This record gives sequence, structure tokens and C-alpha cells, in this order.
Amino acid sequence: MQRFDGALQALVRDLAATPLTLVEEVADNRHRSLPPLPLGGERVLLVSTGTDTVARLGAGWLDRHARLPATLSRPELILQRPTHLQDVGLVVALTEGSRTATPAALLAELHLDPLPLLTIGVNARHQPGLGWSVPASEAPDGIVSLVCQMGLMAMLALDCAVARRRLTSIDALALAAGLTGIGPWLAAIDPQQSTLDTAASLLAGAPAAIIAGGDPEEALITEAAIRLARLAGVPTMPVGCRHPVAGFETLVGPTQPLVLIARAGADLAGHVAMAEAARHSGAAVVVIGDSTACEAVASSATVTLALPPAGPLNAWAAVPIGLVILLQRLALATRVRRRVPPQARARPRPGAKS
Repeated sequence: MQRFDGALQALVRDLAATPLTLVEEVADNRHRSLPPLPLGGERVLLVSTGTDTVARLGAGWLDRHARLPATLSRPELILQRPTHLQDVGLVVALTEGSRTATPAALLAELHLDPLPLLTIGVNARHQPGLGWSVPASEAPDGIVSLVCQMGLMAMLALDCAVARRRLTSIDALALAAGLTGIGPWLAAIDPQQSTLDTAASLLAGAPAAIIAGGDPEEALITEAAIRLARLAGVPTMPVGCRHPVAGFETLVGPTQPLVLIARAGADLAGHVAMAEAARHSGAAVVVIGDSTACEAVASSATVTLALPPAGPLNAWAAVPIGLVILLQRLALATRVRRRVPPQARARPRPGAKS
């Protein structure tokens, strides 16, 4: 797995010109011993102290590569219902900033110290149990930390797949090697400024926006809503493509655009249908996705922000990472257009999710 070190280093450099000391901190994560990995019928408990984007993506990667069930939870839920820890073989704490110590302290309070605990977050190595540290973000709203967490979560899924003999070491190395090109690939995520400005202007003038996507993009729908609200002050409502809320056509319109997160796959037809419905309602449609999905939805899109084509070995992890970066760029561009002061924060409106 050491081949992934270079990818993480390049990734950090490309994102925020992070100082070398922080790049080395990321690389140090690979010089570690693995926690005891679930080999039988146990499940992984993914505990988030912030947003659950990495946990949702990680659960999908664990199922895809390791055929390992994963449950999402939060520290306060475990404290209320310790039964959440039954049949758990590994607890993975995905932490944000100063909240890093919360899951470790919680397990100690519940007297469950023997339960294997892996913390992935800022300064995670200084917490009880095993810790994989990620650098603190200099970019707005934790983008570097988030992306590095995604990379390490992807590596954990491959580690579990090898331990459970769902993948051979050679196959896992091939997948990891496929991610070594993620640095240059991320650097190629460079939408034309005119395209980015067009998308930002559509959102900047809107009182609110609808954020939509389908499996496996549920995690990114919420992430998009949070970034647009926190960074740009745009109130949003997340909606799933697979089971959209009744009367979706009435939610969008000339004053309420649709931001569609699209990927090639089983739900692409749903993405196309939702984009068409939005355009028929007079709404602007901003599509963010891979090149295949953007091409399929192009006829109904007002503007598209497409990722570069990803390779077959790295698309599973690279595309979600790339989408997060595009969402960040769109949110920052919208913020400039709206002239949102740093302290201004809007909250996503409650909405249906698939």
C-alpha cells in the first residue's frame, strides 16, 4: 500500500500548496500497523463527529471491496444506546478538528476499551487506540482534511478486503496503484473560469437551490448542501433521484435552480429525467459529474462542470474526491458572487433523501 503515499502527497500539494511538514504527516499514516480487522460476521461501526460524508462513502467501499457490513452512528447515539456496539469488530472514528478525542473518551466511558478503535482525523495519532492523522486544512471549510480522510478510508477498505480474502494482495495493490495517478488527475480538474462563473451566477441570484443526486451520491448531496450553505450562504434542499419527493417539479423553477450531482451507472436515467423535469419547470440546471454523466444530461443542462475521465482502477475513489473538489470550487465562486461575509452562514433546509 505504500504506493498510495505519493498519491496522498500529490493530492495535498495540489489542493492547497500545503507545507511539506503536513504532507509528511499524511505519508506517515502508511507507516503503521493495522488494527485488528473483522474476519468473521462482525461489522464495522463508522462513528462521525462532523458530517457523515466519509462514513457513507466508506460504508459503500467496505461493502464493495470487502463484503463487510458497516453501520453509521454518532457519539451521542452510542451513549444513548450502547447496543449499537453489539457484533462490532472494529470502530472507526471519523473526526473533525477539536472533536477528535470524543469517540475515544466515549468508549472509555462505556468501559469498552478492548474494542478495536481506529481514529482518522487531525492529530489522530495522539488519541487512545490506533490513529491515522490527516493534516489540518488551510483551505476553507476543511477541504484538505476531508479529502485525505476519504483517501485513507479507501485504503482501509482495501486492507479489509485483503484480510477477509475478498481481494488478493496483488489485486489490492493494483487498485492502490491505480490511485497513484490521483495527484495529476486532481490537477486536471480545472473548469474554465467562464463556466464556473456562469454556474456561480445562477446560484448567487437564487433565494434557494435544490441539490439532487442518486446512489451512490447520497453522501455528496448532503456535502454539497452543507458547502453551499456554509460558504456561499445559499439555502438548499437535498433531494434523492431514486425516490424524489412528491411534486418535485413544484420545488424548482425560474427562481430556484437545480444542482444535479451525476455519475455514470444504474441511476443515470433518473438523473436525466430529473434534469428534464427541472428544465420544463423553467429552472436553471447546474450539472456536476463525471464526463459520461455530463454528456448524457447535456441537453437539459444550463451549465456542466465535468471531471476529467478517470481510469478503471481509480474511478471508484477518485470520482467522489473530484466531485467534492468541484463542489468546493463552485461554493467559493458563488460566495464571491454573493459577496458573503465570513461570518454569514446559511443552513440547509430539511428535505427528503433517497
